[in-house]
Amino acid sequence: MIFPDYDFYRTVFGGGEEEEVIMPFIRCATDILGGVVQNCYFSKEEQTELFRAVCAQAEFMSENEGFSSVKIGEFSAEYAESGTICQRAFAILEKSGLLFRGDVEVRV
Repeated sequence: MIFPDYDFYRTVFGGGEEEEVIMPFIRCATDILGGVVQNCYFSKEEQTELFRAVCAQAEFMSENEGFSSVKIGEFSAEYAESGTICQRAFAILEKSGLLFRGDVEVRV
């Protein structure tokens, strides 16, 4: 599966991480989301939405790298396992109709 390049991440998605920081996460996010998308062939619009979801997943992974939980005073939070899909990426895929839900689509 192809993945977004750094130019897409910065200009279309609006990401702010440096290239050497985010690109490894983009490659990993592509692998994770590749298993949950419905189509094999994407229109230009579908590819843009898929790339947006990959960028969202990559930023989520980058922000949560190395942390499984945090506690500050009485506040505590636990983060999802790595390899899970973040809510933003899930929402992008669902809204664009790319989220695989068990049905098979045949294009002629």
